[in-house]
Amino acid sequence: MPRFSPHFFPGTKVSEWATVTQPDSTISANPGIGPAEGISGGNGNNTTGGYKYVWFTSTGTLTATKGGLVEVVVLAGGGGGGEEIGGGGGAGGIFTTAECIISTGSNTVTVGAGGAGVSGGSGAAGNDSVIGNQTADGGGKGGGSVGGNGGSGGGCNRSGTVEGVATAGQGNDGGEGGVYSGSGTHIGGSGGGAGAAGGNGDNPAPPGGAGTNAYATWLSAASLSPDGNSYLAGGGGVGGYAYAIPSTTGSAGGIGGGGDGWPVATAGSATAGPGDPGVANSGGGGGAGGAWSGDGGNGGKGLVIVRLAV
Repeated sequence: MPRFSPHFFPGTKVSEWATVTQPDSTISANPGIGPAEGISGGNGNNTTGGYKYVWFTSTGTLTATKGGLVEVVVLAGGGGGGEEIGGGGGAGGIFTTAECIISTGSNTVTVGAGGAGVSGGSGAAGNDSVIGNQTADGGGKGGGSVGGNGGSGGGCNRSGTVEGVATAGQGNDGGEGGVYSGSGTHIGGSGGGAGAAGGNGDNPAPPGGAGTNAYATWLSAASLSPDGNSYLAGGGGVGGYAYAIPSTTGSAGGIGGGGDGWPVATAGSATAGPGDPGVANSGGGGGAGGAWSGDGGNGGKGLVIVRLAV
């Protein structure tokens, strides 16, 4: 999310303040709705740094003794990778806001599953994550002549001309196929990540778009590290192509849980294999399979973290 510096002026009413969203600090004024109270549930909770955190690594129920506003990080499932030098899957959409409204009692929190990689054609889009009035969009599918739109966009196959487009404020676009991107290579585009767009097909193959570490404070409070670091929402890598001249190895997924493309490429060999899945709860896109007939990897499941000042 973009960073803003709030400026308040004498005589300005609270109801006239702008909403300011930053990864680890959100100033919000929602006239008539106060903060929620007494939150519990999920897969774990922790009180630290003046906040109570409740997190969801799978779909569950958030309970509140009083409804109102909570701060959230919402991460959707990543898109599945494409088959056979298809594009990498886009990362699930991710954002933070203090404008999440929950109800008194039970509130369903949906953690989006990753999209399926495929044994033929394009992968499937990732699934949305939802809490209260907030929705993160699933990552775009990898592969096909048009990359899938989503939280972050999926990469096209080698002949693709239109990259997947990201949801504004939730991620970055995927990459175009190499045949038409100017490089002339028969390599797909990689999936977009929360921190960077996917790359256009080329030799060497482009890595998946990088994820973001903007939510490190939230992850630390929840003792979560899906990709072994503080990054989330990396894009899927591209599969290798043995018949390219020269042959091309696959690329790595973006930091933040993006799945690697099938790496092996031996000129003249028909041996191929699947792309790696995105890491669970990272929202990473699935890696693309190698030529010929390598399956795409599944996208990674999403994540929802809730916090409330105490």
